[in-house]
Amino acid sequence: MPHVGSDADFADWRECRDCGLFQRLPALDDGQAATCGRCGALLRRAARNSVALGRFCAAAAAIFLVLALNVPLVEMRVMGRLATSTLFTGPAMLGQKGLPALAVAVLFTLVLLPALKIAIELAVLFGSLASRPPRFLAWLFGSLDSLSPWAMVEVFLLGAIVAYTRLEAIADVQVGPAIWALGGVMLMLVTVDATLDHEEVWRRLAHESPAEPDRGPAARGGEQGSSATRDPVGCDACGRVARAKVGDRCSRCDHRLQVRRGGHAGVWAMLVTACLLYIPANVLPVMTVKQFGRGAPSTIVNGVGELAANHLWPLAILVLLASIIVPMVKIASLAVLLVLTHRRSGARLKARTRLFRFVRGIGRWSMIDVFMLSTLVGVVRLDLFASVVPELGALAFCSVVVFTMVATELFDPRTMWDAAEPAW
Repeated sequence: MPHVGSDADFADWRECRDCGLFQRLPALDDGQAATCGRCGALLRRAARNSVALGRFCAAAAAIFLVLALNVPLVEMRVMGRLATSTLFTGPAMLGQKGLPALAVAVLFTLVLLPALKIAIELAVLFGSLASRPPRFLAWLFGSLDSLSPWAMVEVFLLGAIVAYTRLEAIADVQVGPAIWALGGVMLMLVTVDATLDHEEVWRRLAHESPAEPDRGPAARGGEQGSSATRDPVGCDACGRVARAKVGDRCSRCDHRLQVRRGGHAGVWAMLVTACLLYIPANVLPVMTVKQFGRGAPSTIVNGVGELAANHLWPLAILVLLASIIVPMVKIASLAVLLVLTHRRSGARLKARTRLFRFVRGIGRWSMIDVFMLSTLVGVVRLDLFASVVPELGALAFCSVVVFTMVATELFDPRTMWDAAEPAW
């Protein structure tokens, strides 16, 4: 960490949330980007008019989501009988058939958390138009990064595509308008994530004037003593650096300041639990498809085989990667990162940091099989003609995905650099 004088103005200092380096954020022109000088993480990408674009996209996403919740998702016809499902039908049927925990997981990741993310974006981006935005908006904006991995609209769409290909083999299937509306939600949310200039949003939400930047908690009244006696602390939510005590509120986003997130014991607990569940998740059947009262249980591997047998090789490879290989890669990768950190290894720190980013990015895609099952259970409910029964393997598999994602969120990559500080 570079030396920072006691009278330094911290308004332009940021902590890299991947390696923990404190560095001054330079002034950027439109389209320019600033990256961490140590690990290469993106600190800011300046984009003119990104806030106005974000308002439009967030509003459009809200409209698309409301539409998706009120129109059919899939229609299936078998021997003259019609079954129609909505986004709520799958979770409802999972609950009725004895897997309420799985129903809650689907409902939260498909409906409630995407809706919450959109609501926060709308509140923050439109609230920033006020001359003095409410303080809670900054706190909400600082929470978006932790919320976003759990909002899985795009993962559901891939799961629905896989379900559609399996339904075509047994019935006449029509895609409902909810699929297209969800596609609109996905495009709008991805556009906001890819283009929004977060530093510009923080500037608009800030209470201080440009001429007198906030110099940290000690300068805001109610605190005794000089800020020079405090160590610089980076905010885990917004990245701003200030002289403050751990546990103080960040002067920009109002989140509690902490040096590092949690400890490694929680990460190990999540990984061990995921390992124990990984075997039943792949051995136990995830569903039983019945036609005219006959059917056999199917595991994840069986599902991959069926897609391959129908010459749907891209989808078969996709399910194989997302449902079988990705969980193993996540568990193994996090275990390696933990062991090397415990050994205070300084080997290939940048590569290990990139590995962590990769693991955090791919983990949510393992939910494809869970969303496929929810779609199938929701539409294939024609009694003796055709039905899909969810099995315990699906709950075990969903638990593996959740535990590995929680482990990833608990692991703080900055601890790798802290442990190896003498080496680098």
